[in-house]
Formats: sequence, C-alpha cells, structure tokens
Amino acid sequence: MNRDRLVEINKLLIKFREELKMNPDKLYDISSLNNTYYHIVRCNTPEKVNNADLFDYWINNNKRDKTDVFVSPTWQYFCQFISQPEKVVDYYKHHKIYLSLDSEHMKEGVERLFDFLNRENIPHKSKVGKLSRDDQIVVRVISHEDCCKVVNFINNDPYIQEGKKKASPFAYQYKGVAIAADGAVSYNDSISKMLSLYLKEMAKNNSIDKINVNTFIDFCVNYYNKYFVRKEDVGKVLNDFGIKNSTNVHNIVDFKYCVKLFLNGLNNSFDFNKYANFIEVKRQNIDNELQGFKKEINNDDYLKLFDELCEVMINKYGLSNGSDLIRTFFITFDSTYITRDYNLRKRVFNEEFVKFINTYITMNEMSLSELIRKRYKNTVSSMLDDDNHELLRKGLLITYEYHDELYRQKKNESTGYSYARSAIVRLLRDGDYIGFTRQQGVRDEIKSKISKEEALEIVRNELGLSKDNNDDFYDMVDLYLNRVLGLVNKKTIWNTNTA
Repeated sequence: MNRDRLVEINKLLIKFREELKMNPDKLYDISSLNNTYYHIVRCNTPEKVNNADLFDYWINNNKRDKTDVFVSPTWQYFCQFISQPEKVVDYYKHHKIYLSLDSEHMKEGVERLFDFLNRENIPHKSKVGKLSRDDQIVVRVISHEDCCKVVNFINNDPYIQEGKKKASPFAYQYKGVAIAADGAVSYNDSISKMLSLYLKEMAKNNSIDKINVNTFIDFCVNYYNKYFVRKEDVGKVLNDFGIKNSTNVHNIVDFKYCVKLFLNGLNNSFDFNKYANFIEVKRQNIDNELQGFKKEINNDDYLKLFDELCEVMINKYGLSNGSDLIRTFFITFDSTYITRDYNLRKRVFNEEFVKFINTYITMNEMSLSELIRKRYKNTVSSMLDDDNHELLRKGLLITYEYHDELYRQKKNESTGYSYARSAIVRLLRDGDYIGFTRQQGVRDEIKSKISKEEALEIVRNELGLSKDNNDDFYDMVDLYLNRVLGLVNKKTIWNTNTA
C-alpha cells in the first residue's frame, strides 16, 4: 500500500472524527456531500485564492491557433481550454490529469502547460477553476501516450515544479501527478460520496472512535463487493449516489469504476501499465456492465409479479380499494393486506420484491399509485384480444376505472361504478353500446364483437343461469358487475329466489 497517501488520508479522517466527537448533533452537516467534497479537493490547498482575474488575460492573450479559450456564460467558475473539439467529445475516452499551482505560478504555469499541448498537437478538453484547490487545473486527453507526455512535461518543467502543490491523496498518482479515468461523473464527487456514506455508517454504528484510514478502506472494499459486484441491492446504490431517474442510470457504472480506481490506486504495484489496462477494461465492458445493472433495475419476474398483484387485487376488491390495499402493503410491509388467492400473500412478502418496486418507481419518476394504474391498464389492454367473455369483463373494468378517476378528481358527479352499471344495463337491455368508454378502443371493440344476445349469454353463463331465467334482471346485472369489479366473491351462488 502507498503509505504516504494513507497517512495523508488518515489525517483528514481524524479531523472528521474529532469534529463528530465534538459536535455529534451536527452529523448531517459534517457528513454531507458538500462538506466531504470540500475537504477532499482541498487536502493540500486549504486557502481560497481567487484567480478569476486571470481568465481575461488567458482569453485575450491566447496565441495558440489550435486552442479555444473562453468562459461559458452558463459555467463561469471555469476558464476552458479546448483543442480539436471534434476528437474530445466522448468522455469515456479521456484521462483526467489534475494539477494545482500556487498563486505566484498560476498565470505563467497555465500558459506553459497549454503551450506544450499546442506544440505537441495533443487534442484536449481542459479547464482551470476560479478558486484554488487540489484539482484547480484539469487536463483531459484521449490516449495513454498523451497522458504520459503531459505528466512527463509537468515533472520536467522547472517553473511548474516550483509552484506545483502535492496531489490529492485520494487520487491515483503517476509520478506524483493525480490522474483518473474520465466519465459521466466526477471522480472526486464519487469518492466524496463514499466518504459521506462511511461517516454516516460509523455514526450509525456508534463507531466514531474507530474512524481512520483502515476502517474507511474496509468500508469501501465491502461496499464495492456487496453492491457493485454482487449487486445485492441496486436500489441502495441508486439512492446512495443520487441517481433519481432512468436517464442517469448509466452513471452507476462510472461510480463503480471510480471506487475501484481509488482502491487499486492505493497499491504500490498499480503502475501506469495497470492503470492503462484498467481504462481499456472499462471502455470495453461499460455497455455490458450497464446492461447488468439495468437487468437488476428492470427485473421482468418482479414486474410480472407486480402485474399479477394488481390484476388479482383490483379484480377482487375494485380499483380504489385494491389500489389502497397494495399501497398500504408497500408502506407497512404487512402481508395481511394482500389476498391469499393464488398464494399471492406469501409470494409478495419478499423484501427484495418491495425494494425493487420502490427503486423502479424512483427510476421512472412516478408514484406507486401511478405505477399501479399504468401496469394494470397495460394488463387489461393486453387482454382485449382474448375471447368475448374476457373482452366484456375488461371493457367494464376500463370503463369503471376511467370514470372513477374522473370522479375522484371531481370532474364527474357520478362514480365509476354508476357508469359501468349503466354500460352493462344498456347493452343487455337495449343493445346500446354508448355507456362503454372510448378509452383504449373499448366501445368499438365490444360493439364489433359482442351482440346483445351474446352479452346476455356471457352474463348467464358466468352466473349459472338458464336462458329462461330473466325475472331478476337488475339483480343479475348487479351481481355480474360486482363480480367483474371484484366487489364480491366469485364463488357466490346466484339465488333465483332472492326477494
């Protein structure tokens, strides 16, 4: 292990430990990502020297014909230096080289560095920050060879060496220069998140006295193996690293490789050749790695189970009551809210299933209620191609659901039940289809496939009635509709003598 880096990391961890011991009530502030990030990027640069006045100088005195120097109006913290932008778009092909100079050497040191990049015709996408910190200068280059050239230049330029500050102990170092694999996320941000998680975990376990470099590395190793390799709880990783929607899920792979680079880089045997191989492995495997995590996030078996849960519960208890019972189960993890039918109660009483659904709704930016309705609608819609018995049943369910939602939104004066009842009554009595909703093509589908006579036969068969038994028409309608909406048990026996 790199003892010098471990000693420096330990010094910062001891500061955190003492601060937490003195201010245990300020755990949230001390362990916040903002605070851990602030300290990680200023291990060797505690002062805040503002170099914004140099931005105009670099822009106005740019004599490099291959380099654009500018400050973006939407990103004014940095002065950017970009050469051959058509070659430096893909972040996954970049090495990030971190450099910090003292204020006396900043102006000329930056000039020397970018003059060298221009002379060597090295494509790069770089920036210089306004405030002094360990990563104030960031040079992004594409190839391993160019990365070595830049590091060698930094080490062999006397002026830069004179003003160069020590590299961050949290970053992998090649010849005393901090470098990292670039990607969609910040390396320093990734390690700051790990440090934040570590401090909270130690406080939670009443182990603040044990905060040091050894327990921090143990935490990182265990976290990496448990969540990034074995993928025991992808939802936790998404939450820990602030991935809140499906468009940013690819970031999870970058977070993994940042943590892996931190751990590998602490070994003295991890030389530049191994670092270069590490970059190549990442480039080659990133798509497969992403698919692996997405598979965990989009578990087809769990989605099918959730679809079945919605189908059975809503068919049995109705849309409103069934949805409420499902939501209550996910909040309380009390399986008694779930029917025993089809062994559902036992099958859904699974912490991994519940975690998966909670992760799924987070990633797709929806509520549990929205997911219930969406998955139930999809299940119902997919059954419209079934036989006419199922078609009539599903048509009534969709009619009920559509109008009941409008009723809850106070856009209808009547409930979904009233609309569904009117639809089946008008069909069975008058051969009229106007009561069915047009949503999802329900009305046209039923009209084209089910006649009044066939609808009557479907209802009678469901209830076990003969063609001659029409004495209690409205009772027959109500019982059939209740069965369709799941408001009574399907095994209820139709009694023709009911008063």
